[in-house]
Amino acid sequence: MKRSKRVFDKSKVNIFPFFVLIAVIAICYVGYIQFFNTPKFRLNSADQISTAGFSAQINSENVLIKSIEIFLIVENDKTFMIYSKDEFDDSKSTHDIDVGFNENSEFIKYIKKAKDTELTLSYNIQYRNKFFNSELNDSYLISVDFKPPEISNIETDGYVYLGGIGYIKLKSSLDVSKLYLDNGNGDLFYPISNKKNDFIEHLIFFTCSNKPCKDNGVKIYAEDFAKNSTVVFRKIRTIKNKKWPEYLIKIDRKSFTDKYNEILNSNIEMINKNDFLRINKVERALNESKIKKITTNINPKKYFIGSFNQLANSKVFSKFSEKRRYYFSDSEDEIIDIQLHWGYDLSSIQNAEVFAANSGIVVNVDNALGIYGSVVIIDHGLGFYSLYSHLNNIYVKKGDIVDKSTLIGLTGTSGMAFGDHLHLGIYLQGVPIDPVEFWDSKYMNLKIDEPYEAFSSKSSEVNN
Repeated sequence: MKRSKRVFDKSKVNIFPFFVLIAVIAICYVGYIQFFNTPKFRLNSADQISTAGFSAQINSENVLIKSIEIFLIVENDKTFMIYSKDEFDDSKSTHDIDVGFNENSEFIKYIKKAKDTELTLSYNIQYRNKFFNSELNDSYLISVDFKPPEISNIETDGYVYLGGIGYIKLKSSLDVSKLYLDNGNGDLFYPISNKKNDFIEHLIFFTCSNKPCKDNGVKIYAEDFAKNSTVVFRKIRTIKNKKWPEYLIKIDRKSFTDKYNEILNSNIEMINKNDFLRINKVERALNESKIKKITTNINPKKYFIGSFNQLANSKVFSKFSEKRRYYFSDSEDEIIDIQLHWGYDLSSIQNAEVFAANSGIVVNVDNALGIYGSVVIIDHGLGFYSLYSHLNNIYVKKGDIVDKSTLIGLTGTSGMAFGDHLHLGIYLQGVPIDPVEFWDSKYMNLKIDEPYEAFSSKSSEVNN
């Protein structure tokens, strides 16, 4: 018997359920994005503000923040808008908010009169997710923290050598979020810290660099998470046992033109005054800014042991804080620039071997750092760094662990060097200090080793 051929009837296939399923999945996905991809706002001070202000953070992962407004509502009666912003960096997933209050503002006067007033923080965030523009509104009760952080048990030997360093040990309350020392000359120094059960111990190494600290003292600032602050002044005597040298530097146009073309990759025939200022002033400032950035971070570990080594068999021919007055050899009556020298220039034989001055970690290797030429920078811990410049060959790389036996390079004439030598710089948290102090083992023991050992022995864990 002949079998009949089965024919597939397309009209009987129902594709409606598939469309429904796809639609449901799409709706769920969009709903998920809309519900879960939202910005998150939080105060850094655990639902507290102070009369100085507050800091907060918005987490904007997977969304773009368009604007934010923050309000403080007093007893559901008076509303104060205290923050508004409508420009945000789309490349960031977190945005820091810092709000400062004027002590004469209506809001602060209102709060100070009634310390037990109920206070509500309310915010509106306009944002965009993958599909929609949307907004987030929320509010919650907060309190006002009127108590500033505490600073106590300040210890110091009370003096610094001109160009040298000092130290201060102190305790603070646990609510401290930021603590630093201001030498009054534009430099801030941050501590290494040990957290105890009911207080925090801090050790700060500082310098006033090549001049006394302002008003012969330093200020210690402490701030808590609610932005309350405390300031303590401590007198620091500067021992002026040094007089910084001054020199007239004659500029040979032809020699400086060659260096100018080498460093700035140009091809001018002969430098003029503006050309010289471009390399000696502008380029120098750019180079020193980069060095400061590299040498600012504090590694809470101490790598160096004892005093630092000077370049072997070397002669000093230029010192720290030397004031240099420059003039053209064909125009001796005009001083065209004045610069300070932030290190020691040491000369030995040509292409002399340069070893690390002390133990540490190589944090920067640069074969063309402007007027400094080929450079190696070593982090010795506790905020101390050494810089070696005008090198010829370099034998280390970033990340290498070094000690006094490590050959890092050879002396040379790279950068703005007109004779084979090594420029050695020592920095504390980005501020240059006199290297000669670090060649003195007694000085190192009194100013660094003993304070650090006494501090670190009190805790097995040192946190920055």
